[in-house]
Amino acid sequence: GDINEEIGKITTRSPEAFRYYSEGWNAGYRGDEKKKVELLEKAVAIDPEFAMAYRGLGAAYSNLGRWDEFRKALDKALSLVDRVSLRERYLIQSYAEKDLAKRYEAFARVLELYPDDPLGNNQFGVFLANLFGNYAKAIERVEVNLRNKVEAVYTYNNAVNFYSHLGMYDKSINTAKIYINEIND
Repeated sequence: GDINEEIGKITTRSPEAFRYYSEGWNAGYRGDEKKKVELLEKAVAIDPEFAMAYRGLGAAYSNLGRWDEFRKALDKALSLVDRVSLRERYLIQSYAEKDLAKRYEAFARVLELYPDDPLGNNQFGVFLANLFGNYAKAIERVEVNLRNKVEAVYTYNNAVNFYSHLGMYDKSINTAKIYINEIND
């Protein structure tokens, strides 16, 4: 709903690239990061200016520990922020900016404008936990996704980890069981 420019200008003009992008995100939602990389690499091969595909690649490379490729993909995404919607601009900046204050501000803006954004909430939770050790605030962010029934493995994985860090082991176990029993084994 935030799009006020031609869709092809801010995402991709290629339906094929967009299809690979969508399939890549679906693979990531299921936890298949290798497949996500494979599909997103196809998307950017077709459209080398597809900013959100590079942002997704950066996340997948990070999850696979491929740090050089992670940084290259994020730098490429940042270089293309003039081609995305406002929401996507903040999502890219919140994940890719090297300056922590700028990252924090981008998270604040995306969640101010889109409080239920699943990617923004998840990544802000990870940011708060990993960089500041603030697991109480981190769990608030991923709980937004849990309440909204976001079926992404990363939401549940992060919730399990954050609850465990807070000593909330029963909640951690129950969250894992919900994912296994209701979403994906």
